[in-house]
Amino acid sequence: MNKFSLIAGAIASALAVSQASAFDIPDVGGIEISGVLKNETAVFTRDGQFNGEARFYGDDDSHHSHFGKFENSLKLFLNGALGENATWHGEINAIYDSEGVNNKWKGHEVHSQQDWIRELYADINIANWYVRAGLAQRVWGTADGIKLLDIVNGTDYREFVQNAFEDSRIPTAMIAAESNIGPGNIEFIASRRQENLIPGLNSSGDPGHPFLFKGVDSITGSVNGFLNIVPRLGATAQAFNLFAAGFTFNPDPMNPFFGSTPNLEGVSGSNFTVQNFIDGQTPFCVGGVPGLPGLGTSCPTMLNAIAQTEATLNISPDPMMPFFVPLGGNNGVTNLVTDVYDAWDPNNPFEYMSQASFTTFDTFNGATSEYRRNYPTHENPDVGFRWRQSTDSGLNFSVNYFYHYDHNPSVGIHWEDPVTGQELTPFLTQAPGFDFSNIIMHPMFGPVPAPTGETVTTVRLCKNGDTTGCEANPDPIGNPEVYNSSAATGFIPGVMPDAPAKLVFEETVHRVHSLGGSFDFAFDAGTIPVVVRGEVLYDKDVRVPVVDRSQLGIGNITEGLKPEKADFFKYVLGVDITVLTNLLVSTQFIQFINLDFEDSDKDSITGADCSTTPNPVNCGRYTADPAFLHLENGLAKGQEFKNFFSLFLSKPIGGEQQGRVNNILILEDIGGRWNRLDVEWGLTDNIILTGEWNHYWGESNSLFGQFHNSSNVQAGVKVLLD
Repeated sequence: MNKFSLIAGAIASALAVSQASAFDIPDVGGIEISGVLKNETAVFTRDGQFNGEARFYGDDDSHHSHFGKFENSLKLFLNGALGENATWHGEINAIYDSEGVNNKWKGHEVHSQQDWIRELYADINIANWYVRAGLAQRVWGTADGIKLLDIVNGTDYREFVQNAFEDSRIPTAMIAAESNIGPGNIEFIASRRQENLIPGLNSSGDPGHPFLFKGVDSITGSVNGFLNIVPRLGATAQAFNLFAAGFTFNPDPMNPFFGSTPNLEGVSGSNFTVQNFIDGQTPFCVGGVPGLPGLGTSCPTMLNAIAQTEATLNISPDPMMPFFVPLGGNNGVTNLVTDVYDAWDPNNPFEYMSQASFTTFDTFNGATSEYRRNYPTHENPDVGFRWRQSTDSGLNFSVNYFYHYDHNPSVGIHWEDPVTGQELTPFLTQAPGFDFSNIIMHPMFGPVPAPTGETVTTVRLCKNGDTTGCEANPDPIGNPEVYNSSAATGFIPGVMPDAPAKLVFEETVHRVHSLGGSFDFAFDAGTIPVVVRGEVLYDKDVRVPVVDRSQLGIGNITEGLKPEKADFFKYVLGVDITVLTNLLVSTQFIQFINLDFEDSDKDSITGADCSTTPNPVNCGRYTADPAFLHLENGLAKGQEFKNFFSLFLSKPIGGEQQGRVNNILILEDIGGRWNRLDVEWGLTDNIILTGEWNHYWGESNSLFGQFHNSSNVQAGVKVLLD
């Protein structure tokens, strides 16, 4: 039986139940009750993997069911009176989707489109004011397929933008008061903050969710998420740290590091980088030959073996005194590194951090990570107003202002002492680079590695927000202000290291000022009715991801990937016409302008042109695209001007117009495409059949194109309960 037969069977079963169940619901105690019993079944039209679905690096199999949704729901609408001047309304929502990737996406979830109580509010007339108080939705914007002025409520993105806004909008507690004043209408709103619900934006990463953004996968993904990569990076750094200890305890006369401080700094780790290691210029892999047995035949294979192997390695030359080092243990799960290294086309952290010094690995030594939600309290509500007015000429317009918490969460990262919870501040030190594959004679010190002519920068952590004291004396052993997470220092009598640092991913929301407006004007062009409409919005202090490839290149993760403030100007211009009696044709041009867009080809550390640096690719600073930046697309740069074009068609069908067909097509200027065709057919007064086709295609690194394999068809049945 194919997919479409399965859908037909599901519809037939639901229809049989529906016909048996259709009935009038009696009023109870003066409460009017109505409802909708509904089934929606979806299957994917393409095979292939979703974003974030891979279970290990290189896994390209799909592990999900062909069914995208098998959702059954019962909505009950309750309406009653509260005296002479007030009424109340409630919406109960019993819903379950057996195909959700985990319990969060299957059934009840507070503050989502699957909350049991969707709405519960009172409408009160007080003098000349109409007041709504309770759990409700408030709609300010009406653009097709996209939200601009619709900023009062958050959005549930479990099905991306496929759902009708009235379903995906998350009701929130509010008080809204409006009144007619002179020629217009004024409305004031105070509401509880409500963030958008975004798949994967949690500690689990929601692997297998069909609408997981690449940008989210780069944070929490099992394979490509920094949250899960950092502990493996910490374990690999610890292995190198212990290799350094082995060097310093090896009394071989040819070993220049015997007796040095047993950490990476003690073996000149401040004088060479990851790229130097790959090029065979470090004491670990001199001339391209691994310095330890069983770790491959080249420097890239040695690095990969250390990172991936789940075992311990005896690095002691003395069989009577073994020294076992636990290796990285990544086992090919996260996208940490491979045995083919190319920092000029990076797609894993070691390639992005090609200029990180090995002493920076002392900082990463044993690092852990944690995903944390840190939201403001509800003491400060979102507040705003809307003024609406119509002129004698037929122009309708509004002015809107909302001071609110941005519905889109941002994720910042910082280092933390896992024992005390104290935030740690990165600071930088610099040293000359050396090539250990090129030994020269120094007139005073004899054989020494030749200078490379490059400056090597090390990232260290300070226990104080003011790093002045740490910068004056960056020695982690001699200065207690410098965080000392090098486990190898435990070999020094009387010196106890700090616990391995923790990288915290902190999700929160920030205050935003939103000022905008809308207009529409209707007229006839001959026999064709035309509506010209538009919406504009200025957002101040939105957080956007900024990627500093110079900082990331040296391993300064918290400065390399961070949210920063930016202002946006957004607008929609649309034209609606009705032709062929009742065919609505609606076109829109949509533009988002980042007024603080960054795109610099300067080294943010030295100020030099990136073209003059050792690796121009891992250099510069730019605003990234939060929807699809990813390790495997170069941490994609955003756009200063983001443009969309939409075409919406709608027409009633049937001799008695008992059905309707809608189609919306949205095109991105960078090549992403989405088309949704949906149809409704009233089989009886109480039974409605539905169908929907969502097709994503085009550039894979785009808002819509990234969901290529999430294309789907849906069928369903609704039974109206009166």
